[in-house]
Amino acid sequence: MAANDGGRCIKNKIIILLPLLFFGGLLPPAGASVNYKGIDGLINIPSAYVRSSWKTGVGYFYANGGGVVAGNVNLPGDMELACKYKLDGCGLADGSYSLKIALLQEKILAPALAVGVEDLTGEERRAWYLAVSKQGPWGFRLHLGAKSAAGLFYGLEKQFKLKGDLRKMFPFIPLFTLMLEYDGHSFNYGVYARNSRGMRVDFAWRGFDNRFMVGVQKEF
Repeated sequence: MAANDGGRCIKNKIIILLPLLFFGGLLPPAGASVNYKGIDGLINIPSAYVRSSWKTGVGYFYANGGGVVAGNVNLPGDMELACKYKLDGCGLADGSYSLKIALLQEKILAPALAVGVEDLTGEERRAWYLAVSKQGPWGFRLHLGAKSAAGLFYGLEKQFKLKGDLRKMFPFIPLFTLMLEYDGHSFNYGVYARNSRGMRVDFAWRGFDNRFMVGVQKEF
């Protein structure tokens, strides 16, 4: 009986370790991002990710005649402070600020969890949210959440790494990612390419305002 129990224990440990190794080896890097609101997220939804303290990102986004400068800085205590400013003929105008607080950091079998508020000062439309994010195998990343006045939202990313001749043809774009999201009101679609130095270029169709958007951002 003792031998059988020992064999059963070893078998159970193997059953537990195999998926841990599988998922751990296939997790894509959780690259930071800045959406047009300045928040780490997809096109119009937040993620649950907060980077390490004092990491920053800044981006410029243009959609049908209107430009936006946005960015975020990560503060001690697993907090992200984000801002965005519209551009007009006189420079920056109509600024808004957002705050995100990470409640749980992502682990192999546990998602990241965060709460946040968009537009702290109420200049446009303040909204509270809860977000969950999880990386998975084969370059997939899933985001789920709920936001006041919008209800449930979700998003999916699929990462592709360039290999062989394509990598030689595009040495500054080692990977690109497709994005699909539902923001509680409409579907939005996009793609972004990122290089190893933190430069990223975004292209997206925003269904909520029927606009094509292009953006460029840099993380520090």
